Amino acid sequence: MKKITLIFITLISLQSFSQDTPCVWQDGFYRYYVRLITDNIPAPDFNKTDFINHLITNSNPPNSDLIFLNNSITEVYPSFPIFINEYLQKTVTVVCDDDSMDTFLIVYSESIELVEFQCEAELGVEDFDWKNKIKIYPNPVSENSFIQIDIKAGFKNLKIHDITGKQLYSIKIENLNLIDFSPFMLKNGIYFLTFSSENLTISKKIIYK
Repeated sequence: MKKITLIFITLISLQSFSQDTPCVWQDGFYRYYVRLITDNIPAPDFNKTDFINHLITNSNPPNSDLIFLNNSITEVYPSFPIFINEYLQKTVTVVCDDDSMDTFLIVYSESIELVEFQCEAELGVEDFDWKNKIKIYPNPVSENSFIQIDIKAGFKNLKIHDITGKQLYSIKIENLNLIDFSPFMLKNGIYFLTFSSENLTISKKIIYK
């Protein structure tokens, strides 16, 4: 079962994510923002293979480094679903099991301009456990899946964006606790569901099959 990742979409400069020590996420992996040196914007389906090929083309790493990358990296994808400038459009997230990937990758200065730790957003102890307020099942997501929302969370609106940031749907969900996916008529791919209330906006990344 694929994990649905909770992300807070905050459109700010990447410098604010800089950390002195790596942040291990609840799934046990580390995540890094990596800005690619490229003339072309990475495609929405940019992945681990594309990332390693980018390094091979521009930096020609030795076989030992390629073996390490293939074994350590589990996933690579564009970092920001809503593109606001070229800087962010060329930034990808590298998910791996190594806590020193930043020092390893930054050596490839022909391919990579910036590597920074990406930390999972933390909520204060006085807040709700937001991850448990929105549940999607069955997963992987399909037209037969449902969104279950705890009404106490107070979400009022739901917006669905594709991976390019294009808004596909916007609906009122106040006082709704069960939403059917079938009316959305989504195609296979990655989508972002944005739930908003007066004081909070939360997005969930889903893979629709």
